[in-house]
Amino acid sequence: MNSDRHKDMAAAFKQDSDTSPLGAKPSWPRKQIHLPQKLTVTQLAEISGLKRFQIIARLMDLGIFTNVDYVMDFATAEKAIRYYNMTAELQKE
Repeated sequence: MNSDRHKDMAAAFKQDSDTSPLGAKPSWPRKQIHLPQKLTVTQLAEISGLKRFQIIARLMDLGIFTNVDYVMDFATAEKAIRYYNMTAELQKE
């Protein structure tokens, strides 16, 4: 009886394997966005379509403890979004 339960759990996990566990890199196609030289977390969230907490969490992973008003340069923003399978180009002014 216990082995049936394990088989059911394994089958459910296999069906759900296309959803990424927390911390795993997503596998959807790359999205390219244009960013200015300096921008805030809020602006990056609006441009990229990500949630502010996702950007802040990624910045924390990079060792930058911040809030939504943090102003970052292009290189930092590019590192933050690369995790979410996006690329960035410097916006021409």
